[in-house]
Amino acid sequence: MASKRAEERPRAHSRRDSRHSTPKKKHTLRRSILFSLLGVLIIVVVAGVWIGARALIAKSALEDAVAQVKTVSGSLSSFDTSTLGKTYDGLHKNTSKAEDMTSDWVWGAAEKIPGIGPNLLAFRQTAVVVNNLVEDGLQPVAKAATGVSIASLKPVNGKIDLKPIEKLSPAVVKAAVAVSQANKAAKAIDTSSTIGILSSKVTELRQLLAKADPPVQEAAKILPLVAPALGAAGPRHYLMLFQGNSEVRALGGNPAAMAVIEMNDGVITITKQYSSSNFYNARPYPVEPLNPAVEHIYSDIIGRWIPNITSTPDYPTAVSLMRAYFAEEDSTKLDGVISMDPVALSYLLKVTGPAKMATGDTLTADNAVSLLLNEAYFKYPVGADSNVFFAEAAVSAFKVLTSGKGDPAELLKALVRSTNEGRLLYWSPDPGQARVLKDTRLAGTLPTSNADATVIGAYVNDVTGSKMDYYIKGKASATSTQCSAPDKPAFTETVTLSNVIDPKIIPTLPLYITGPYYTPGTVATDVVVYGPYGGTITGWKSTGGEATFKTSGAINGRPVYRILTTLKPGENITLTYTMTAPKGKFGPLEMRTTPMVWPTPTTVSSPGCAVAKK
Repeated sequence: MASKRAEERPRAHSRRDSRHSTPKKKHTLRRSILFSLLGVLIIVVVAGVWIGARALIAKSALEDAVAQVKTVSGSLSSFDTSTLGKTYDGLHKNTSKAEDMTSDWVWGAAEKIPGIGPNLLAFRQTAVVVNNLVEDGLQPVAKAATGVSIASLKPVNGKIDLKPIEKLSPAVVKAAVAVSQANKAAKAIDTSSTIGILSSKVTELRQLLAKADPPVQEAAKILPLVAPALGAAGPRHYLMLFQGNSEVRALGGNPAAMAVIEMNDGVITITKQYSSSNFYNARPYPVEPLNPAVEHIYSDIIGRWIPNITSTPDYPTAVSLMRAYFAEEDSTKLDGVISMDPVALSYLLKVTGPAKMATGDTLTADNAVSLLLNEAYFKYPVGADSNVFFAEAAVSAFKVLTSGKGDPAELLKALVRSTNEGRLLYWSPDPGQARVLKDTRLAGTLPTSNADATVIGAYVNDVTGSKMDYYIKGKASATSTQCSAPDKPAFTETVTLSNVIDPKIIPTLPLYITGPYYTPGTVATDVVVYGPYGGTITGWKSTGGEATFKTSGAINGRPVYRILTTLKPGENITLTYTMTAPKGKFGPLEMRTTPMVWPTPTTVSSPGCAVAKK
């Protein structure tokens, strides 16, 4: 029993036993740690290879997508949407692949690793931004644009097919939302700790979106208004004014010819034509009450004769007066008032080709200006005859412009050029259209702030009572210290007019061109200068010619000076104005001038500013 109990007692370990067991345990521990480290290493290596492989695939997909985006941009810049659907499929395949390759849990975990993590995060966010833009922005437009090209939007035999416009409008609105969201998301990507090449790619994306955002937003505002304006919901009526720059006015010229245009379900027709002589002119009082500040500068003649309604550079003022005149003679409800001049017409005829007239004349891009603004008065020196000629010219030009001839993309460029030069203007009573038009060149208004653009202006009005402005050329310049001395910026504005008529032809000029009030060949012109918003005109001087101060004041927050100039044949006159403005936010300096018969070169300079606009 004793031996049995002895056997059951725990056996004490000897020193030797302890010495032999300890190395064995340590060896096992080391092996466990080694295998663990090896496992971690394998996981890291595999994860690194996994992430690297997926990153290469994503990078390749994004690079292919960039090339396709350039193709899309090229198509859209040329107004070709016909292949957008096919391009979208390949583009979406690449952008979705790039997002998929950067969206698994391994990638997400690696984003938290110091050093490499911020780069992976920025890479993934870039892929997401681009793919969301393609899916939410480009996809609706690609779907709506299937089978649609700019050619399908042009008039054919006087009719515009409204279905493509109605189909594209909601898609463009969706695209605008997507571009805006992508723009914000791209700005939020943190590149403070990313490698240089990735940072530059993110910057490139931001620049691309910043450039694309404004025009897309504008398109989203404008396109939904186009079909209704073209009579999609019923007839719309517009008054078209044709301004004659040879009798110059601030907005262009004497609006002696006009027509009522009806648009009904895309069908465009001229329903009536008028000349200024069809209305009650030389009235004792303005056709409607005038703004006292405007009347102070221009006198009440702007409301007593139709030829003077365009004497201010504010198109809504001219439209209000014209509508008042029109309402006295015609009960047609006007849905808008459009204005253009022969120079703008010449830009359009360059695209469409010539317009043949019943008189035997042919209007071309090369002769439209000279024929309509000068030669016609030699051919038809009697006012009634010239009115008939201009009415026929309007009909002939209208027919060719609505025939569908010419490249529509080039036509659009001609319209944009005309708008930028102030030769094409549009007013609408529709609140939606008015919001879109606000502060644009098409609206024919001056900004009521300097924040987005610091605009100053120089405008001219004929005082000769003639068509002599065909022989007047002008140029203008402006400088400012708005960036070099922003606390008290100073401005200088210079206007030069030249009477370039050849004295030899003066005896041949009909009275309709020279006018009855001045010696033939002499031209009298009011120069009306507008300073910056909130500013002050501190002085003026003249060199050459004859200049007489007439009046000064303020209109809509801008200082205004009116100076009468008189030029004999061959004379020049230069007027120089100095101005100041209070401290504030100033956008790029911009100078606007009257759209005259001939181009008016303008230069602007604002030292210290990044950008200056003409």
